[in-house]
Amino acid sequence: KVICRFQKRGIRVLLKPVIDCLDSTWRGHITFPENEQQIQGVLTDYWSRWFESNRAAMTYYARLSQEWGVEAITVGQELMGVDHQTLRWLETVAAVRDVYTGWTCTNAIMGQSRPAFVGWAKTLDAIGYSNYVNVPIDKPTVAEVQETVADTLGEWRTIHELTGNPIYWAECGCRS
Repeated sequence: KVICRFQKRGIRVLLKPVIDCLDSTWRGHITFPENEQQIQGVLTDYWSRWFESNRAAMTYYARLSQEWGVEAITVGQELMGVDHQTLRWLETVAAVRDVYTGWTCTNAIMGQSRPAFVGWAKTLDAIGYSNYVNVPIDKPTVAEVQETVADTLGEWRTIHELTGNPIYWAECGCRS
């Protein structure tokens, strides 16, 4: 196992299961209609079905993480369109904690500090952020990249203050 090889070298592991849509849609756009009826009287509870499936996947990976001694696991990743489902996320986090004793985290993106997200994210141990810097010039210096990254610190401070959670970079980079 790759995880064991990392651990033998003293590298701590965070398992980050990621949802990728088969049609190449970015996962942040996943969302469903609420109480809409294409056919009068026929309601489809997309949210319950989606979260049931997601919860099953997250608890599966949480069990593996517990078995393998993984130090942390993310329960969500860049799911802006799903964040407002606070009660369902609380159920998912609880289900993961029922089978896993390590750190439980999520992977957010900028703009994800809305109250509904905070409502369930504060039950986690940490919040990671994806941060791909859009440096407006060609071949930036390290100082120019640092200046651009500094602009994101305000939101990170706010989310830390609202949740009490440590913040970390779950992903970072600079697009070419």
